Amino acid sequence: MGVASVAAVVVGGTLDIVPIGADALPQPRRPAPEAAFEASAEFAIDPSGFRDLIAGRLDAGSVPILVGDHDAVVRFIRTFHIEPVDPPTDSAAGTHAAEASVA
Repeated sequence: MGVASVAAVVVGGTLDIVPIGADALPQPRRPAPEAAFEASAEFAIDPSGFRDLIAGRLDAGSVPILVGDHDAVVRFIRTFHIEPVDPPTDSAAGTHAAEASVA
C-alpha cells in the first residue's frame, strides 16, 4: 500500500472521493454546483495509521490535524468506520482448508 492523498466529500447519501496532491491525475468537474461543507478536516497520517484510524484502533486525539478541528476528525471516523478483520492464524487456516477439501 502506498501513500495517497484524497479528499472525501459526503453530501446527503453520496460519497465522492477525489485524489489530490502533486501526483494526482486531473479529475473531471461535475456540472452540479459544489455543495457547502458541514465539516472539513485535513490531517497527515501514514497508510497504516489511516487503517487503524478507521478501524477504531487509533485515538482521534493523536491525529495531527492540518486543517479543521477535532470534531471533524471524530465525525470522519464515525462516518467511515470499518470493523477490523485480522487474517486467520495458520492453524485455523489449515483446519478450514482440510474441512473444505474433497477427495
